[in-house]
Amino acid sequence: QGKTQEEFCGSPTFWVLWWIGVPVLIVVTILAGDYLIEKHGRKIKVHFKFHEGDIYWNKRAVRIYPVIVIAAGVLAGLLGVGGAMVTGPLMLEMNMLPRVSTATSSFLIIFTTGVAAIAYIALGTLQIDYAIWFAIMGAVGAAIGL
Repeated sequence: QGKTQEEFCGSPTFWVLWWIGVPVLIVVTILAGDYLIEKHGRKIKVHFKFHEGDIYWNKRAVRIYPVIVIAAGVLAGLLGVGGAMVTGPLMLEMNMLPRVSTATSSFLIIFTTGVAAIAYIALGTLQIDYAIWFAIMGAVGAAIGL
């Protein structure tokens, strides 16, 4: 029989799996930042006409925004608030249009809830009857615009 949630969370396996993600995320962040700077440079070379709400990617932006978002995520987790309460204003500071910021924050919830659902499934603590009920209610609410 497998370990309980309490046994698994304190185990060496848990910490190895947790720490494996850190260098992967650092590398992905660096590669994405390099890509954004390079793409922005190409736009400037061809005299691309930037529109209201476009983000201007430079070295400062690709260094400071990930740090702010990580801090926001940690604070949101510690305080029990949604990450969008912190990242939403950050996106507005980045000159995103309010509608784009709201849509982006809403889209990111898919990944947050997906990871949480996978964690509950992996630990065997997901109550399927509740999951089905809330999935149906969420789909109905989304369909009618609640």
